Amino acid sequence: MPASLGHSILAHDGQVLALAFTPDGKRLFTGGEDRMVKVWNVDDGSLDEAFEAHDKAVLCLAVSPDGRLLATGGADCTVRIWDALTCKLRTRIAAHTEPVKALAWSPDGSLVASGGADRLIEIWKQDGCQVGVVVGHDGPITGLAFTKDGLALLSSAQDSFLKVWRVSDLGLVARLKARDRTVALTTVSQDHTAVAVGVPGGKVRLYALAPEAAGALATSVLDWNIASVEAGKDGGFTAILGADRSLRSLAGNDLPTLVAAVGKRGAVTASTIR
Repeated sequence: MPASLGHSILAHDGQVLALAFTPDGKRLFTGGEDRMVKVWNVDDGSLDEAFEAHDKAVLCLAVSPDGRLLATGGADCTVRIWDALTCKLRTRIAAHTEPVKALAWSPDGSLVASGGADRLIEIWKQDGCQVGVVVGHDGPITGLAFTKDGLALLSSAQDSFLKVWRVSDLGLVARLKARDRTVALTTVSQDHTAVAVGVPGGKVRLYALAPEAAGALATSVLDWNIASVEAGKDGGFTAILGADRSLRSLAGNDLPTLVAAVGKRGAVTASTIR
């Protein structure tokens, strides 16, 4: 059955650019053009906390697997790590020479990967010490995600490629050319069986992860146009539209919960799967 409208929230003063659920799915972090990070109660849509996180727009967010840390990336080229419960700053990293476009935590929470408009992927410890750099895309990085076993890191970029890197030596494992020139982002579902990729036109495309080959990517198995959402299973399907500064929640019943934000001209600006 069709999805139904849940919450509609005037969320940020400007576009919503980044989204991240806590591991328990009870809170949602959002980041926007207004340099703010806000924390929302998923059940009723109420605002729990708000703070200025960067000197320029907040472009990406990632919550550590234990829910205790929040990593934020900004147009000010920095990565910042916060206590997710108190929202106090713990580490500031001068990570990239251009805006930080993507973040991802390793499954054990010991590492955070950042991707920038400078085309670099960098791996950091919680204290800001760098442990590795990948130069492997011909366009700005748009999305990062570790596999469940922590052995591989997935990346997407504006060069239209999705790539998989071995974490141990940062060697290339697999790559897939997407249908669209601009691949807006990637997010891996909690069971690490699917990758959501935002593409032009307000769509989110789903790719399967083959279990027998760590990080191997199948062809596109499903397109979700968030202007006309079909319902699904377990926790429903959720779409959040951010062009008018609002968070709008659409709930259904047969698919994993996916949250997406849409910016100017229908482009998907952020997504996350619960």
